[in-house]
Amino acid sequence: MEAHWIAGCRQGHRGAQEQLYQHYAPKVMGVCRRYATTGEDAKDIFQEAFINIYKSLQKEQTYESLDAWIRKVTANTAISYYYRHKKYQKQISTDTIVHRDDNNYDHILSELRKEELLQLIDGLPVGCKHIFNLYVIEGYTHKEIAVLMNISEGTSKSQLSRAKDLMKSKLNGSDHVAYKRVV
Repeated sequence: MEAHWIAGCRQGHRGAQEQLYQHYAPKVMGVCRRYATTGEDAKDIFQEAFINIYKSLQKEQTYESLDAWIRKVTANTAISYYYRHKKYQKQISTDTIVHRDDNNYDHILSELRKEELLQLIDGLPVGCKHIFNLYVIEGYTHKEIAVLMNISEGTSKSQLSRAKDLMKSKLNGSDHVAYKRVV
């Protein structure tokens, strides 16, 4: 099915483009929503992502996993969108960020419902939110994030640590059942 969509998109067939769109639209919007600060930003990123997906499909390449490739194109589009609109985003200082490890963190996240996790991620400051998404959800390394976002690896690590700390403090301050089970 995916090979059919790719071939059809490369030939400019609207039907193949529509099928690819219908199949991947919910996943693409999910990625867009995780990176965006507003619903309108998510819609803009979504539109840009599909334009980039269709353009990139024109290149002769093979896809080990079309799903993973589409998520990567979408994440890259979201980061590019962020940098183009950066002056309108609220910034946070990384001067006071301290790196701490907590082995319970991964277990806490695995116990959260999808909606709770998305709500926690959405509440993070923009820089932390992007690093968290890229590292934890998309699987980028700190080195890849540093290149993609034009920051140092240390900044990537400290932003991830800050994101984890903020999420933990939000969980600790709430009546979240999964967190209490871990503690």
